[in-house]
Amino acid sequence: MRVSSLYLVAVLLVVSLPAALRGNQSSIVVHVIDCAGVSPTAMSVAEHTMVRAFAASGVRVLWREERTLQAGHSALNHVAVIILSREMVRQKSAMDDVPVNALGSAAPPPTRRAWIFLDRIEELAGRQRTSVGSILGVVIAHEVAHAAAGIAHSTNGIMGRELRIENHHVGGFSAEQGEQIRVALAADGNAGAPTPVASLGWPPFP
Repeated sequence: MRVSSLYLVAVLLVVSLPAALRGNQSSIVVHVIDCAGVSPTAMSVAEHTMVRAFAASGVRVLWREERTLQAGHSALNHVAVIILSREMVRQKSAMDDVPVNALGSAAPPPTRRAWIFLDRIEELAGRQRTSVGSILGVVIAHEVAHAAAGIAHSTNGIMGRELRIENHHVGGFSAEQGEQIRVALAADGNAGAPTPVASLGWPPFP
């Protein structure tokens, strides 16, 4: 992944869902396995941020914090999110040749799994003077969209290849991305063709 010099300022707009979406919400179960010791406060903020992002696109998130990875976590409409410790990030980065500025990565259907790099998120939060939980929630939402529906990167918004958060605002999905996610969740198990592992990055340091 090559990182450009452009920065993304993502904003989540709190909007009312169209009537058609309110009456027919899709659902996704997100299984969160914390291997890094996220604080309860940061985890709560992350959950709220991620749930709001999907709700704005007509998708209900059922957030489940669990101890271990289970076989059913890769079933249709389920995604496993593994928050990695610093050592686990080091090992995965070496194994998968992950860029040093990546905040997470994901494997799309049928694997439906996301890996989150907490130490890098904490460092970015410190540099941008924002909460770890806010960035963690945005990264989880981004990677879950990859993992659940194979959503590609866009030039802006929450699915942008790069992320920068300012003034505690977080990103939302475009109308097209929301539709793609809902279609994938309603599919018969073939939601999206496998694509290379995707990652969300941060801008390089000056």
